[in-house]
Amino acid sequence: MYGLIIDVLKGYNGKYGVAIHVPLNMIIKDYSLMTEEEKNYAKNSWTHVDFLIYKTIDKSPYTAIEVDGSKYHQYGSKQAKRDILKNSIFKKYGILLCRFNTTGSSEKEKLIQILNEG
Repeated sequence: MYGLIIDVLKGYNGKYGVAIHVPLNMIIKDYSLMTEEEKNYAKNSWTHVDFLIYKTIDKSPYTAIEVDGSKYHQYGSKQAKRDILKNSIFKKYGILLCRFNTTGSSEKEKLIQILNEG
């Protein structure tokens, strides 16, 4: 996925950059919109996004990308519950969170569409 992201970003003339395994507590510093459960989750140093695409002009987050393994993200699993928390947090703070499944397809086209919307 990293290679794909780098390849796609080349077409945006330096408008976007990408960082890998960024802790959530480095992306969101204001916890005021979160529930207690979300705060505890967000503050955990292990809580991260797989990739963060940011605007190079000001380093602000544009979209976070998660690559979900179908085995670990099944409905009702512990990971699925954490995914719900992360989804809620990103929605509250107005940061797009995109999930790509390891068994999915058309990732390049989906990523281009997301970037073209910005």
